[in-house]
Amino acid sequence: METAAVGCWADQYWPTADTERLLMDNIFLRTEIADLNGQLHDQAGSIPADILRRLILLSHPDKHANSVAANEVAAWLLAQRRIKAA
Repeated sequence: METAAVGCWADQYWPTADTERLLMDNIFLRTEIADLNGQLHDQAGSIPADILRRLILLSHPDKHANSVAANEVAAWLLAQRRIKAA
């Protein structure tokens, strides 16, 4: 009967250079995301509410044969409105 060799517990739980790098990358990317979210929120605030409402009405896909461009623009404008409301 053979027994499987069990390594040291530290080999399983001690961070390697790769895991340390991945953890640092994760922290860096989370910080970048938070910064970008803040910038996006600031940019949404730069469009006055009445202008944003008019732009949504002007770009509505129903007025532009449901074109891809109108859908993309309307979706972006609606996202700005949600960000502004947050």
